[in-house]
Amino acid sequence: MKYILDNLFLSDSWFLHGRKAYFSTVFADCILEADFDHNIVNMKGSYYNAGTYRMHPVCFVNCEKIYLLPDKSNDIIVFDMEGNVRKRIPIHNPTNARIGARSYYISDSTAWIICDGLSKLIEFDLCGDTILDAYDLKRDEDDIILGSAWGVDNIFVLTSGNKVYTFDILNRVVSSFRRVDTEDKLNTIGFDGQRLWFTGKKKKVYSQDWNGGMLHELNILPNDFDVYDPGDDGVEHYIFCRVFVMNNRIWMMQYYGNMDLCIEIKDWRSRAFTVNMIKFPEPKCIRDYPLNVFLYIRDNRYIGKIVDPTCEVFEVDSMDLSSRLVPLAADQSLNRKIMLRVALREKEGYGVAEYLKDYLH
Repeated sequence: MKYILDNLFLSDSWFLHGRKAYFSTVFADCILEADFDHNIVNMKGSYYNAGTYRMHPVCFVNCEKIYLLPDKSNDIIVFDMEGNVRKRIPIHNPTNARIGARSYYISDSTAWIICDGLSKLIEFDLCGDTILDAYDLKRDEDDIILGSAWGVDNIFVLTSGNKVYTFDILNRVVSSFRRVDTEDKLNTIGFDGQRLWFTGKKKKVYSQDWNGGMLHELNILPNDFDVYDPGDDGVEHYIFCRVFVMNNRIWMMQYYGNMDLCIEIKDWRSRAFTVNMIKFPEPKCIRDYPLNVFLYIRDNRYIGKIVDPTCEVFEVDSMDLSSRLVPLAADQSLNRKIMLRVALREKEGYGVAEYLKDYLH
């Protein structure tokens, strides 16, 4: 008997490898495999963690090995393609800070891993599966890393206070620093090869040449663009969760709701589109809105995203902006396996209530 996925299967990202995707659920210490040919999710492997929630929620595949990156754990885990743990590489963390390795960029045989919590960039050798070095990414202690974008031999890092740091990967140094001059509070950054793109808490988009110059403030969100009303709880929320470039367009994925935005790079024409998902009851607070998580890009055309709380996976066709439900399901035994791993950690003192409280906030 099969059933539609539930929120035990939530993940920060999926990595596509052929006709399969690999991911680690945020709720349990296991790695899962989504088979797109048979529309089924299976458990690929498991590992032990002293804790459960958000231990290793980011996954990627390289040279027939699966890598899990830590958020609340302190190591990088390497699996073989059979799901067996081959190596665990500890990350130096003397202050026991939250690692927060939420994004990475692969260049040749190196993975550049951005650790939001440590405010460091880890240089990781994919041939020897070793950490080569870790570099500071900010000047001010109070800065919080909010987003990043891959450039040409550099990485752009956006921090709180609208600060942008440029890390030169050839010379292994922060080569420049500047503040984006806007009263908005920015949280996303993207790069189209020449210009940086930002969004924040206002219904605006910002664009600036990568090495500085005039900041363009664009009022290009249509009037009917469905955004969570901050007046509902008195708090101003970020609008978009991810900005990226594909097929000569800037893509902006919304946090809450079912409308996204794309912008033509050549003339900055914009178009909003609706993701064809289940209609929710009239929301009374922000947690009633569907929460979107960007998962993957497939065939340089399809954008995969998962919707919480239904845990449905949708794909947006970047050519015609249509969307479809990916009918993934799982055997009930898999749900029991995941719940068992959660229960084991709870017995050890890492309770479900603790991480669910963190999850809801």
